[in-house]
This record gives sequence, C-alpha cells and structure tokens, in this order.
Amino acid sequence: MKLMKASPKVTLSAQLSEPDLKSLADNGVELVICNRPDDESADQASFSVIQRAAEALGMEAVSIAFKTGEMNHKHIESFSRLLNAGKKTHAYCRTGNRSFCLYAAFHASTGRPEREITALSKEFGFDIAQLIRPYYAGSASMKNSGSDQAISEEAE
Repeated sequence: MKLMKASPKVTLSAQLSEPDLKSLADNGVELVICNRPDDESADQASFSVIQRAAEALGMEAVSIAFKTGEMNHKHIESFSRLLNAGKKTHAYCRTGNRSFCLYAAFHASTGRPEREITALSKEFGFDIAQLIRPYYAGSASMKNSGSDQAISEEAE
C-alpha cells in the first residue's frame, strides 16, 4: 500500500486489503473512510470486509462511497465532519483520487491557501485545480449549498 500523507492526521491511498489495515492500525489510524462503491471491480474487497477487519483492529470504518465524477456537497460535508472530529484518519478509493478530491474540498473550507493543496495534488499525481478553484473564488453557493449537484473530478 502506497500512502499519501495529506496532513499529520490524514493519509490517503488506493484500494485497501485486509493486511493493509494492520499497518494502518500500527500507525495509529483511528478512522478508515471508504470512498469507493462496492463492486467496481472483481478483485475489490467489499466495504463490509474492510469494516469488519478495521473494527477487529480497533478502528472505526465509515463509507462515503460515490462513483468517479459524482462527488457532491453531501459527500464533502460528511467527510469534513469526520475530519473535524480530530481522529487520525485514512481514506481510500480505487486510486486515491476521489479521496484526495474530498480532502481538497475540506482543505479549501478551512481557508488554507490554494497553492498548498494544488502543490500537494501535483506531488501525488492528481490535477485538482479545476475542482478546487470554485472554493477559492469565494463562491458561497459552491461552499455552502446543500445541493446534490455533482462536482467533477478527473477520471481515475
């Protein structure tokens, strides 16, 4: 498992396997967030398998699953609420892109500089500039609406 360290308390990765969870637990992760719907591929461990294994290791597991290109404000709000709890967190999806897009939206909502998140995205190999720009342009409707309008991210 290749970890992407988004912050001291948040890591991201591609799809997890049960053995990956032991490593996360050993590194103090308290919360695992799945951003991938079940059955995207035949070799994918289901969320219920990951959840049981995580809980057996003392970690909480939550699903905020959505298809690529279908991230919306409800996903962002749920993700932000979980991160604001202050637990050491690991989020995953197929490649890490969906999880990073959620983290980028969270980052913007905290008022941290856009250049920080775009630099981090480039380091991880993601291009989220178009996704994050509306949050930094001061669009209150993008930041605060409860709309279900999908927010596009680059295809995984």
